[in-house]
Amino acid sequence: MASPARRLRHIYRWTLTGHTRYRQDGDMIHEMRGQTVTRICFDASIAILTSEDWELRVETSATIKDAEGVPHTFNPESPDSAAAILLVGLNRDVITGAEVDSQGNLLVAFGSGCELTVAPHPDYEAWGLVGAVGRTVCMPGGEVAVWS
Repeated sequence: MASPARRLRHIYRWTLTGHTRYRQDGDMIHEMRGQTVTRICFDASIAILTSEDWELRVETSATIKDAEGVPHTFNPESPDSAAAILLVGLNRDVITGAEVDSQGNLLVAFGSGCELTVAPHPDYEAWGLVGAVGRTVCMPGGEVAVWS
């Protein structure tokens, strides 16, 4: 069995329509597309669970835009009422797109028109995704790591 350090694979660059994006082995982030949100959990972080048993965990400040594009920045430990209502409203919504840019910013788009954005944090893991094909984490400072 490979050591955890050997299983950790860094991502590689690819280009789509002139924008540099990072792509994980198996393109895990993009595999979220088409999944339905089945549960939203609030604790010290916010967990979004999907129909394919994936879990997206938001651990630092993030922004959710409503269908009109109005941003609501929130702390996952204590989201304000506007952000909490939008987050709860994602239940049964379909993920229409997801991407990570070269700085570790995560963007998840939903069928309702809402968008969730999580920026990297200089000291903490900002977000993590666990799915059938592995685990992806935004490390402190924005480096994205992938385990399979």
